[in-house]
Amino acid sequence: MFRSGGVEQYQIVQNCIEELEVKIIKNQHYTQDTELVLKNQLQECVGSNVVLTFEYVNEIEVPKSGKRRYIISNIGL
Repeated sequence: MFRSGGVEQYQIVQNCIEELEVKIIKNQHYTQDTELVLKNQLQECVGSNVVLTFEYVNEIEVPKSGKRRYIISNIGL
């Protein structure tokens, strides 16, 4: 999904069933249309009833294990 270019790194965080937070580190290929394309692709995967929020960050934290987590679900914790 994020192979379309413009995204250096990403992480998707789910804190409740109907919402996803998408953290993105942009690169030089990111354009105004990139978010729209990504939103449409992700919405197809999760359904139109899920609210997507995009947050642009400079860094995505890597856990102590050193293994990057691309998708985090905080439901049921």
